[in-house]
Parts: sequence; structure tokens; C-alpha cells
Amino acid sequence: MHRKKASWLATARVAIPERVDGYLRRPQLLRRCQPIDRRLTVFHAPCGFGKTTLLADICRRERAHGVLAAWLSLEEADTLDVLAAYIEHALRHAGLDASAPRSAGRRPSETGGPAESAVRPWMGVLMRAMDDYRKSILFALDEVERLADPAQIRLIDLLVRRAPPNVHFAMAMRQSPPGLDLASEVVDGRGEFYRAEDLRFSKPEIALYFDGRLSRSELAEMTERTEGWPAALQIYRNARDSAMIADARQEPGAEPVEGYVGMAARSISVRLRRDMDDGESEYLLDLSLLDEIDPIIASEVLPETHTKYGANLLSRIEGLVQPDDTEPGTLRLHPLVREYCAVRRFQNSPARFRMLHGRIAAAMERRGRLISALGHAADSGDHALVGQILEAAGGVQLWCRYGMEQFFECDRFLTERVLEDFPRLVFLRCAALVARADLEQALALYMAVGEKTMGFRHDRKGGDDIALRTDSILMRSTLAIFGCERFGSDVVNRVLEDADTLAADERLDPMARGMLYTILCNADYQRARFERGQWLGMRAKQCLALVDARYGVVFNDFHLGLMAMAEGRAEEAARMYARRSPALISRVLMAELDLERNRLKPDQRLAHRVPLRIVERGIDVHAAAYGVVAERAFERKGAAGALRVLEDSLDFAAAEKLPSLVRHLSALRVSHLVIRSDVASARRAWSDAGLPDCDSEMLDLDSQTWREMESICSARIRLLEARHEIEAARHLAEKLREVARERGLMRTRMRCLALWMSLEYRSGSVNAAASRLLEFLDLVRVADYTRPLVRESEVSATLLRRVLGTALQPRLRASAEMVRNCLDHPDAQRADGAPLYTARELEVIERVARGLQDKQIARYLGLTEHGVRYHLKNIFRKIGATSRMDAVQRARRLGIIG
Repeated sequence: MHRKKASWLATARVAIPERVDGYLRRPQLLRRCQPIDRRLTVFHAPCGFGKTTLLADICRRERAHGVLAAWLSLEEADTLDVLAAYIEHALRHAGLDASAPRSAGRRPSETGGPAESAVRPWMGVLMRAMDDYRKSILFALDEVERLADPAQIRLIDLLVRRAPPNVHFAMAMRQSPPGLDLASEVVDGRGEFYRAEDLRFSKPEIALYFDGRLSRSELAEMTERTEGWPAALQIYRNARDSAMIADARQEPGAEPVEGYVGMAARSISVRLRRDMDDGESEYLLDLSLLDEIDPIIASEVLPETHTKYGANLLSRIEGLVQPDDTEPGTLRLHPLVREYCAVRRFQNSPARFRMLHGRIAAAMERRGRLISALGHAADSGDHALVGQILEAAGGVQLWCRYGMEQFFECDRFLTERVLEDFPRLVFLRCAALVARADLEQALALYMAVGEKTMGFRHDRKGGDDIALRTDSILMRSTLAIFGCERFGSDVVNRVLEDADTLAADERLDPMARGMLYTILCNADYQRARFERGQWLGMRAKQCLALVDARYGVVFNDFHLGLMAMAEGRAEEAARMYARRSPALISRVLMAELDLERNRLKPDQRLAHRVPLRIVERGIDVHAAAYGVVAERAFERKGAAGALRVLEDSLDFAAAEKLPSLVRHLSALRVSHLVIRSDVASARRAWSDAGLPDCDSEMLDLDSQTWREMESICSARIRLLEARHEIEAARHLAEKLREVARERGLMRTRMRCLALWMSLEYRSGSVNAAASRLLEFLDLVRVADYTRPLVRESEVSATLLRRVLGTALQPRLRASAEMVRNCLDHPDAQRADGAPLYTARELEVIERVARGLQDKQIARYLGLTEHGVRYHLKNIFRKIGATSRMDAVQRARRLGIIG
């Protein structure tokens, strides 16, 4: 080619692009990208990932190091001879002396054959010129996806494969042109690809890009919204600066200008969709309504467009579509792309927007994705669809299948119109109100449904009268028992009678029967009727398993475990608690069991407040948690420390209207006041709490739970001893032991014996004290609950030395040695090596395992989305995970979650 031919070649296409305003140099990425070390370097990402900017920066760097760096921006309209001319001109512009024969400039024929033949001599001249240069040459080709003519592609392919060893190529492209074989270079070890993930901005880079003007929360939000997409960051920064300037120029009292987020929204879709035709653009708008891109769901919801546009479009925007960790085999759109396209879908066609959401809701319901189905149904504007989905899921019964998190999520969709047209769903709202301690409002709603349905006999038109009656009894049971009515009251007795009658009807749906059996099981457990309680719990599990109500099954396992714990069957209790979800409840109950066996880890912590749930509003989870926390506080700071914990817990229990828990905690407070030798305060606390003075009331298991009986009687024995009423204390201890023996309350019996032992010793009856110790040691063979003696260590250590000096039976000596080891090492434990999570981290990882997104987790736990991600980061670090799915799998293997 003659030099004069270059006169008509535009120099813009062969000049390295200048840096744009606001350019941010990325030294770490530049250090990774060393195209001189290999034949081929490819930057492969969708629009807006900074490929051209990075490629230009690399060329400038290499030129500064003495490398001949040539640049060429490719165009679709180039014919073969024009492309060849531009290649020569790019190298000449960079400083290479290369001359081609005149024949290279001939116009190509329609077939391309003669033109390609004409190019071959030119290629030889060009190759010799590059080889003669000797030094390194970097040839940068930008926008390679524009190559469309097979002859052009063959020319570039030939250039890459045949160029001398001193020539290195760097290419930027959105997608690889068909026929351009770049993979072989990578396979041969001579090439390297950088994709969208490599080009995203890191969080520190985002902070630098905004010149450090973002607050910590703004930086977290910007990182989440953009996911490091350079184009989005640029738009946000420009829009943010424009918004700030506009705000500064506004007159006082004027309407505020649109925020920078809104300004960014107007420009993001233009950049994204500039290379799409109308059909592809419309398909992308439709696709943005899906929670994640599942090909099967997409084909169901978009049958008319998915086959035509799906695969091609997703490949073209690779990098803005990523694997979804929550659903294996699915993808998700970049959040900005999805947000803006969804808004555009509604603006362009509200009717199609609602129709598609209705289709997606139906698809999600078929797959058991309840919350997703409800969300799409709500977005469709069809309140009847919302009601139908919730009724089909079970209404007030749905927690058994989906768990309490989704139960509360469902409550959000109960609009006034839904509640008006679907009376059974009012019970779901009632249950949510009970869980939030709003008993008056729950009862008012319940009564209103009764009036509207003629005494719970007639459901809505097209509804289910039997289901309405069943749900009404379930709700009455919930209001009575989990609404904290006292056991033995007429209300509770009537409810339990109705529940018992209805549960025996085998025509009833298994889910409803399972829930009724669960309520009855809980009632019998609380009153220490363990044999019948276990039968009811197993019946409940059988019914719930038939309908795959796994959360209901787990809840019954917790109750079966609690019964085993109370009866001294520690290993069985541990099996019931282990690997169960909710993980926090499992951890609380396991900590209580470990403490009773003197195996609690020294660094184990429990939160003072356990999150409330409708099925946990009884005493057990809270009582277990507060008992462990108070015990640890007592070890570290004495009775004063334990009292601070208990007083704080009492305020919480009173505010939440939990009378059984208040009585239990009040009794524990009395015990610690006595231990602190503040007998006068202990007497006042007893009176202020309204605790009984009559032994028969203290021992009554028809009107109180067994935990209340245990803590009240224990506190009373201590108080009577402190008031020197030894006979009264001894008499109560004897009665408590007898009731515990009759009801199978092994834990209560052993706690009673330890207290009785100390009472006798301090009153001077050493032989009687030793007898109580021997009786305790005999029980240790059955239940290794050694903590009661550790609590009374001052007395038990002295007596243990005494009995070990006598001729003990072998079975008692073995128990005595075990207890002595506990007294010598009060923090004996089992170290399983599992990482210690905080209570909040356990809540987060458990919800991640259930498929909840950060926004849902944040809403339910009362956190910000940034807070959820903070806890996830700590979880990943502790467990060595690299993704949400990996964290869940590792946590399950370690037994942290079920």
C-alpha cells in the first residue's frame, strides 16, 4: 500500500483513546494484565465494563516502557481491503515501517476469494516487517464483536496465529464473533481471558471513584446496587454531581429536583439496550419481572418470546447476568438492570406488567415458592389471587409447612380487601398479632370473624365451611395457650376439650389434625403428663409428615426433646435438639441441656432476648435462655450479676405479657436475692410477684407449668431456710421430691435433692445431708445432671469427701467420682471444634438456608440489608465459605443448621 493511501484514513480509529473525565486508574488490575507475557489477551464483557478504557491504559503503559503499541477500533462496514489498510495504518501510526504491494488495495469481489488472495502478499510483507522490528509489539483491537464478514474474521485469525513471536495481541469485545478461534490460544497456554467478574470495581475502588465522598452506608448501598459495574458507577456519579449542582441552584421554597438515583435511571437503559432490536428489548423488559432466570419458568411465562430470544440475548449481556446462589441452575439480572427494566415494562404496558406477574405467581405457586408467588400476585393487582394462594397454602396452618419466617412474611400481604373477602385468612392475622403480644386486637378480630360467619359455620361463597370451623378451633387454642392464659382456667380447659374431640376425627385434614395434636402435646408437656404428651407428639409428627409439614415436625421434635430432658433422658434430648432448625432455638435448648450436664462451653453465649414466635410464646425457650445467661453471670459476677440479668429479663417478660415466664423469672430472682443474703428484699419480691404461700398451690401442676413449680418451690425452700423455718423448708422439699418422682421430673427431683442436701447440712443434720447426696448419686447413673451439685459446691464438696471415705457401693462410687471431677473442673465440656456463631449470625445463616434474600432477612430481623451482608461476611470468614450456597452446605455438615 502506498503512503498516499493513508491520507483518507481517519486517524481517530488508530489513536489510543484519551482518558475520560473522572478516570480512575486501577493499579491492581493493571498489574494483573500483562499482555506482553503471552500471545493473546482478551477482555470479554458486556457494554459498560470499561474494556476500552482498560485496554487504552495498558497501551499507554506499554508505550512508556518502550513497547510499540498499535491501536485499531474495528467497524462493521469495513470491507476486507479497508480492514487490511487500517491494520497497516495502525502499525505505521504506532511507529512500524511496513509497506504492502499495490494489489492489496483492490476492491474485493462478492465471493471474497480473489480479494483474500490479494491480501496474502501484503500479509507476508507485514509479517516480515513485524519480525524485523525485533522488539515487542502490542496490537490492541477494540470492539472486535463488530466483525461480521467471514473474510474479516479469517484475516484477524490469520494475523493472530501467524504473527512473529514478538507480536502480542490484546482484544476487547462484548462477544466473540462466530468463527474467530480464540479458545485454542488459551488451551495452548498462550492466551488469557478477562471477563466481567475481573473487571468489576471493588468496594475500595468505588470509594476512590467517588473521591471519598460517600458515607459508609452510601458506599455499601452503591456497592450493592451497582455490583461494581463501571458504567453504572459512572452514571451514578455524573447524576449525583448534577443533582447536587441543581440542588445548590434551587430557589428557597422550590420543589426539590429529582434525586441522582432517578437521574441515573433515565440513562442506564439507553446504554444497555443500544445494540438490541425491538423484539430483544421487549423480551428483556419481560424477563426483568422474574425473581431469577430459570429457563423452564421463563418458557412457561414467556412462551411466545423465550425460544426466539432467550439464549442469544443472555449470551450477549453476559456479566450482567450471573448465577443465582439461592437457586442452583438459575441466573439473575444485575439489580440495576432488573430495576430499571421492570419500571420500563410498567411504563410501556401496565396491562402486560400485571398479566405477566399473574403468570409468574401461578408458576411460583406450582413450585411451592409461597412468598414469591404472593409477591407477584400482589404486583399483578389481583387481591383475589393473593387470597386464593394463601388459603391453598393453609392459612393459619401454613407455618407447619413453611416455617415462622414465611408466616410473618405472608402477613404483609393481608390487605383490608383480602381480609374482607377471605374470612379464614383473618385467623392468620390474629396469629401474627398474638405473636406480637397484641392479644386484645387478636381477640377482637377473632370475634368479628365469628359474627360475620354466623358462629364460624359459613365461609365465604365458594369457601370451605369445615376448614373455617377447624381453623377457628386452632385459633382459639392459640389465643388460649400461646396467648398466655393460665393453665387450669375455664377458657383453656374448654379449648383443650374441643381440640381433643376434633383431633380424633380421622376425616379431618392431616395438617389440621397434626396442629391440634401439637397443641395438645404442648399442654400435656407443660403439666408434666409426659406419657400422653409423647404419644400426642408422635401422632402429630405422623400427621404432619403426610403433608410434608417439616416445620411442624421439627417443632414436635423440640417438645419431645424437652420431655426427654425433663425426664433425665439426656442423650435422647440431645438427638432431638441436634441439627434442627430454627438453629437459635436448638442452640438455646442444647445450651440448657449442656449446662445441666455441666458440659457448657466456657465461652458459650446466649442473647438475653430470644426472638418471639407464636409457637414459642410459652415459657420454655425464654426460660432456658435466661437460665443459662443468669448462671453464667452468677459464675462471673456473683448474685449481683445474675440479678441484673433477671431484672432485665423480667422487664421484657412483663412488657411482652408472658405471665408464666414472669412467675418463673420472679422465683429465680428470689433465689438469687437469698443467695446474696438480702432476705428482706427476697420477701418483698415474693409478695410483689404474687407468688403463692400455700404448698399445695406451689405444687399444683394443673394450673401452672412444671418449670414454674420447680423454680417457685426451689426459691421457697431457700427463703424458708434463710428465715430459719427449717421444718417448713424440709417439708416442702419432701413434697417436691414426691411430686417430681410421680411425674417423672428427673431434673426437678435432682435439683430438689441438691437443695435439700444443703438445707440439712447448714442446719446441722450432716447425716441427713449425706443421705440426700447418696440419693442424688444413685440418680446420676440414670441422668448425668451434675450441675445441681456444682451450684451447691461448698456443701457438696465437703460431703463428697466424707462419703468417698466410706465403703460405697461400686455404682455409687462411680457416680461420686464423676461428681468430684465436675467440682474440680466446673467448666468440663465437649469441644467439637465447630465455629462459634453469634445469635444474630445463626439467625441469618438459617434464613439463607431457607432461600430468603437479603431484603427479606433484613425486614424480618429488623436489620438493614447492609447489616445482613455484614453478618454474612463474618459467617463466610468463620466457616471458610466462598458463596451463600457454600456457607449453607458447610454449616449443615458441621451440624450448625439442620
